[in-house]
Amino acid sequence: MKQDVAFAEVLGKVAWETSARPYVGTSPILGARHVFTAAAPANVVATFDDTARSAAAVSTAVGTGRTMYFGFLPGLSYFLPAIPKRPADRGGTDASFTHFVPSEFDWSILDLLTSVISPTYSRQVECSNNLVHGRPVVAAGKGIVVPLVNWSGEEMIASLNVTVRLGSITTAMKATMASGAAVVTHQSSVTGVGVYIVSEFSVADALILRV
Repeated sequence: MKQDVAFAEVLGKVAWETSARPYVGTSPILGARHVFTAAAPANVVATFDDTARSAAAVSTAVGTGRTMYFGFLPGLSYFLPAIPKRPADRGGTDASFTHFVPSEFDWSILDLLTSVISPTYSRQVECSNNLVHGRPVVAAGKGIVVPLVNWSGEEMIASLNVTVRLGSITTAMKATMASGAAVVTHQSSVTGVGVYIVSEFSVADALILRV
């Protein structure tokens, strides 16, 4: 599928508003385009580029949560600029397309998703570089380990901020990196939130928080 995205037919564009200025974000649509009528109390958060500005995405508060519906496939829009038009191959070298790791994604799509989701959801691990992935492993009564993997394509990232949101986070925890890289703890005013600044980060590492 990866090699096909760059050659897919563009079915139009989607746009969304912010409080700063209207239709600040636009992105092409691939794969599917569902034209639907938004019903109250749904809030339209994105529209298609037709003359009627038909709803492309809606968000509705449900109890303490939120339900979202997208009339397009944001994942494909997000991937489109990151995939070059290259012949598919299954070579065994690092230069072969089968080993290509995309990184130049459509960040405006990420902004759309986070602006809709963020009011009701926060990631347990959030890094200043969006292409560094982390997930906490909790050892009851002993501490927390957060494995971190670099998918950005950068060989070295300097000053990586890692925010960890867990109820077991305390200000008394000591932060170290498995690699020995320097890490500074920033005290957070929010209970259960720790902010850590790693001096340098390469391919993979682990943030270790000891009680």
